[in-house]
Amino acid sequence: MRSKLLKAGFFLLLLIFPLIVGITSPNVDNEETICPFLRFFNIPCFGCGMTKSIIHLYKGEFAESFAYHYWTIPIVLFSFTMVCLLISDIITKKNISDKLLDNYKMWQCLAVLFAITYTIRLWQHFTI
Repeated sequence: MRSKLLKAGFFLLLLIFPLIVGITSPNVDNEETICPFLRFFNIPCFGCGMTKSIIHLYKGEFAESFAYHYWTIPIVLFSFTMVCLLISDIITKKNISDKLLDNYKMWQCLAVLFAITYTIRLWQHFTI
């Protein structure tokens, strides 16, 4: 049960952290990034723009959200689903979330799709 609480806390943190940043920093688009890859090597990492993208998603600005990161909506939906499943598992004492998290084929497919979109982002970064 403790590991399920930790997992739920992790996914909840993924959802709440951008909300806190968006509230405390209303002009987030004009602030400098904290990503070391982008700052020092001028190469965006896999997650570059994710926080700003989630902030725009929470504000209902879908085009701006998509412009910062392609995977924002799927990651937010997955995180919300996982929080709900983990809480449900704790209450019902079932392991539905473990079946989803232990699905290696799903993670392999997502890794390939994520790598493809990252390659597209790198190509756009260096051609613009």
